[in-house]
Amino acid sequence: MTPQPFQPRELTDYDRLFGRLTTYLDARLDAITNQTRIGFAESYARDEVLLKRIEAVEATLKVVIDMQRETFSAMQTMQQTMQQTMQTMHQEMRDGFATQAERHKELMVRVDKIEKQLNPPKDAAE
Repeated sequence: MTPQPFQPRELTDYDRLFGRLTTYLDARLDAITNQTRIGFAESYARDEVLLKRIEAVEATLKVVIDMQRETFSAMQTMQQTMQQTMQTMHQEMRDGFATQAERHKELMVRVDKIEKQLNPPKDAAE
């Protein structure tokens, strides 16, 4: 089959159909483009909101981490102070008991002397 030549009357019908098709396609393309722009704008707005929320969470976490570090440092300092206090108290107790033991010995020696003076040995009296 060989192609048939177009008649001038047919060309205007084709031009009219082509014009309608291109008008329709241009309208659809514009609608899709506008939807895409709106979608991008909405997406960008959502992304901005999310970014601000993430930044707020990061700032809060930074504050919490800093507070935890400070608390940990304070607890370490407190623990060291308590250990030093306990060591000091332990040493003072040892010293106190040693002093009491010495005094007890001295008192026992005095008591023995006094008892010897009050109750002389019977062998020596006879």
